[in-house]
Amino acid sequence: EELARVFELKGINKAPCVFDIKKLDWINSQHMKRMSVKQLTPFVLDHLHKHTLLDKNTLPNDHFPTAVTALTKQRMITTKDAVSTTIKLLTYELPRHFDYVNNDCHDFISRGYFYPIATEILSAFESGTFPRPDDDTFDVTLAFDDDTAPATTTNDNDRTRRCFFKAYDSFVEKMSQRLNVKGQYLFRSVRLALTGDMAGPDVARQLCVLALAKGVVSDDNHSVSVVHLDERVERLRYFLGTVPQNFHSPSSS
Repeated sequence: EELARVFELKGINKAPCVFDIKKLDWINSQHMKRMSVKQLTPFVLDHLHKHTLLDKNTLPNDHFPTAVTALTKQRMITTKDAVSTTIKLLTYELPRHFDYVNNDCHDFISRGYFYPIATEILSAFESGTFPRPDDDTFDVTLAFDDDTAPATTTNDNDRTRRCFFKAYDSFVEKMSQRLNVKGQYLFRSVRLALTGDMAGPDVARQLCVLALAKGVVSDDNHSVSVVHLDERVERLRYFLGTVPQNFHSPSSS
């Protein structure tokens, strides 16, 4: 009715109409960005169900689909994009051998910063000083508060549970100081070591999604091969053993 009221013939011409799919995608993406995570999650969950990434009993208010939606909504063109992003979040693309890395990854590792940073991360896992998002003292759901900055604590049965963000940022900052590495060499190295990729969503949030996937996304799921944190650490350990000696430090690269 509203369209009928504002319609006028003077804007009509003989040229054939053009259906601009790119513009439609852009409009759709802008519309989704204005929606809350709560509003968008049921649509994302529907696609996760269709691609059998999640059990059909998973509900929109469950933590995992909410976290996936919060992490991907700023990048999505359509809600279907959440499927490919989820698969990427749960897998680990670092090759098992240095000889198989792509050119960009080879160039980055050859600068000599990745090896000492990744080695430091492995040492932290061995000593128990790396903040694990699957630790019960953390509330990883705080990383996905809708339209708010990540909180630092929450009360759960009178027990204070820390937000993983704060502990993760503190760990990275201390490592930066110890190794005297900052900027892209620090953050891209940490990202590559923990996610197997040099680009993507926030690393801390990715690790939180990975933790929330336990018990929700089956390890024998045919749609995605989930690589949990412990397995990533072991793959990283093996990979570092294949990195050439001359790429072990910036001074020798």
